[in-house]
Amino acid sequence: MKPFTAGAAPAAEARVGRDLARITDAVRAAAAEDPLLAVYLLGGYARGEGAVRRAADGSLRGFNDYDLLLVFETPPASPGVYGALSRRLARELEIDFVDLGTVTLREVAAAPPTLFWYELGEGHRALWVREGARVDLPRFGLEDLDPAEGSRLMVNRGMALLWAGLRLWPGETPGRGPVATDPDEIRFAAIASHKAVLAAGDAALLRARSYDISQETRRSTLRGRPELTSWAEPGFLDAYDRAVAFRRDPEDLDPGRAAILWRTALTHHRAGFRAAEEVRLAAPLPDWKEHARRVRSRARRRSSRPREAARALKRSIREGSWLPREERFVLGLPRYLYTAGPSEAAAARRWREEAMAMVRRWHP
Repeated sequence: MKPFTAGAAPAAEARVGRDLARITDAVRAAAAEDPLLAVYLLGGYARGEGAVRRAADGSLRGFNDYDLLLVFETPPASPGVYGALSRRLARELEIDFVDLGTVTLREVAAAPPTLFWYELGEGHRALWVREGARVDLPRFGLEDLDPAEGSRLMVNRGMALLWAGLRLWPGETPGRGPVATDPDEIRFAAIASHKAVLAAGDAALLRARSYDISQETRRSTLRGRPELTSWAEPGFLDAYDRAVAFRRDPEDLDPGRAAILWRTALTHHRAGFRAAEEVRLAAPLPDWKEHARRVRSRARRRSSRPREAARALKRSIREGSWLPREERFVLGLPRYLYTAGPSEAAAARRWREEAMAMVRRWHP
């Protein structure tokens, strides 16, 4: 059987195996009245690239998150049950997140060519399938993916980096003032920082149609093709290497090193996001003001279509903004992540509250 972790150490494999069995049993129990067809494992553990960490008492724990997809024949009666279950399992298993995504067969059949579905098709593991059930997972090639997937990946990792900064500097603008000393906050910041660096390189590989689900293959490709990182800041490839190593064998950091790591990741993520957005918007971006102008102009062109105009009106009434949710995050990253917040105390508090509100919309 393919291992769950990069090192495939027996103790690590046993711990992850027990955790996944516990999650599967809990999901099946919660879905006793729902038409559950299958439980799939996604992400690093499905590809054999997961890791474990050692807790204070010396025992092993899963690292960062377990990603699972639950496939139902028809929508579950109470989908909120699975969100509550994910949080309870994370506490029980002492891991940051247990992500339980829910989809129906109809949604699987209509899956768009995104990075999520591409990776699912290329690297997943069935933890449980109902006897007699048939689930045809979509399979896409790299040529099927939208070039904008690089920007979406950068937004996703950038929002996590912003969240980490708000937690690493509690009550302050990220990068200013004393750093949190809570080991959980430091670990979260380290994970988010390394993932932000990885995303910058992975977005470049997506643009070049050279992406691979293997992290090591992606690292080797970036090292062997310098033209793919012509946009990068000095030291990017070394930072990417360190991020790959961290995913395999996570290390504990002190607050000072975590702060340095976060600032370094910010530099590389900013360069990678600009490169991704220049491709998506088909224009050079000399500054973030021009970026905002082009994002809004693109959104206005789309909203001029009758169906899009109706959707924009509904959004404006419901949410106070005519911009699609995705575009609001695209505009929010430069404002709250790359641009230093105000130094005046009252303005800084408002800025922080706005930034945290955006993070909550991204990860409710």
